[in-house]
Amino acid sequence: MFFLIPSINTISYFEVKSLEKKKKEKIVVRKVIVAKAIGIFFLYIGKIRFVINRLGKGTEITERKKRNQLVINQSFIYSMTRIKRGYIARRRRTKIRLFASSFRGAHSRLTRTITQQKIRALVSAHQDRGRQKRDFRRLWITRINAVIRGNKVYYNYSRLIHNLYKKQLLLNRKILAQIAILNRNCFYMISNEILK
Repeated sequence: MFFLIPSINTISYFEVKSLEKKKKEKIVVRKVIVAKAIGIFFLYIGKIRFVINRLGKGTEITERKKRNQLVINQSFIYSMTRIKRGYIARRRRTKIRLFASSFRGAHSRLTRTITQQKIRALVSAHQDRGRQKRDFRRLWITRINAVIRGNKVYYNYSRLIHNLYKKQLLLNRKILAQIAILNRNCFYMISNEILK
């Protein structure tokens, strides 16, 4: 994007009316219409105005009293090409947004909050991987104990495992729990074989 401004450019976007109050001159802007093509914001300080724009500061503006118009002096304005930012940061943020797309509220909308929630989610996932192993082991033990107590009165999980190790039968708790649920008769046969 180029900033091409002729040497003297007349802009009539502002109607300026001066009022005298307490021996001080005040400038009142009655109409403000933003210049679409140039995009310059005028800052009124006394009778000399300065233009603050993207290219630089200090462009001097003088006022024509007869026509009540402003004239820009081009001596301080430089024309530059537009530089667009790269895609690296946008790609990183998009990836984080996809991770948090199912989160509720600001946790899926605001970049800073999304980053914090992603860290928190990954920490929880790391903790829960260990917790999952413990929970499933407890579940398998409960299932085995429930089925084995139904078979004999004075027989329980701890005695079954002790006898398994004595007989050197390589059946882990997961397999035993599956057998106990799906095929109870087979499980009773295993326990009876161990007791012999």
